Amino acid sequence: MSAANMTPVGARTRPGALGRLRQFPTITYIGLVLAVAAIAVGIIGPRVAPYPIEKMHVDAILQGPSQQHLLGTDRLGRDVLSRLLAGSRVSISVGLLATLFAGVVGIALGLVAGFYGKWVDEVVMRVMDMLMAFPYIVLAMALVAVIGPGLSNIVLVIGIVRLPQFARLTRGAVLAVKELEFITAARSVGATSLRLVLRHVFPNVLAPIFVISSLSIATAINTEAALSFLGLGITPPMSSWGTMLADGRSNLRDAWWVATFPGIVISLASLGFNLLGDAVQDLLDPRIAKRTGR
Repeated sequence: MSAANMTPVGARTRPGALGRLRQFPTITYIGLVLAVAAIAVGIIGPRVAPYPIEKMHVDAILQGPSQQHLLGTDRLGRDVLSRLLAGSRVSISVGLLATLFAGVVGIALGLVAGFYGKWVDEVVMRVMDMLMAFPYIVLAMALVAVIGPGLSNIVLVIGIVRLPQFARLTRGAVLAVKELEFITAARSVGATSLRLVLRHVFPNVLAPIFVISSLSIATAINTEAALSFLGLGITPPMSSWGTMLADGRSNLRDAWWVATFPGIVISLASLGFNLLGDAVQDLLDPRIAKRTGR
């Protein structure tokens, strides 16, 4: 038998990440499709909107779904579909940018706190505990009241609200990784603290970070919708799914379509990113894959 054919049997039969992906249930693929579709609509939505978002059709105020207006019009005669497509860019952008901000800052704080420990860990974690002491929507409302509404401010507020989750998760993963033998070996050969953190610790804590990032996008989208619904989020003339919910709440009985369609889109986008987070967890965690037979 040649050396090329002496591959261990386990190496042939052990499923890799792509192999496990093929064995995921159908609902996983549904989540992936929903998440990708939400991002795609956020990118191209405003370009394919049939009407300008602020165009008022005075002869079709609160008109139900029709050929001219597939999802109907609102109380000012604006096309719901056009506003839904245009608002997708704002809502998805808030979700992605707020998660990016929370991830970058939270991961950095978690790495420093977990690796160096002592008083650094105490200071960082106590600040995170203070942020987590408040219900996230109450904290978000308080921060908006201080710095004001608007797109950039909403991204900042939601990012701050999500900081503790990233920081605490990263810290816990670092505490587990830094005691492993390969870290001790790297330190024994003279690796600096910065090299240890960036080259050895950080790559080994990425799996849970990927999972919480996907879940955080869904939470950020919902938080933006809640703040905009309360009048503390996106300000006119910009449109988001949350502002559309707020516009339609006074006409729920007479014009159900104004608030219903944005509500459905928010639910589907959140579901997609939540299912995507579950799939990423199964994909990156071999222990889960082994238990589920994936």
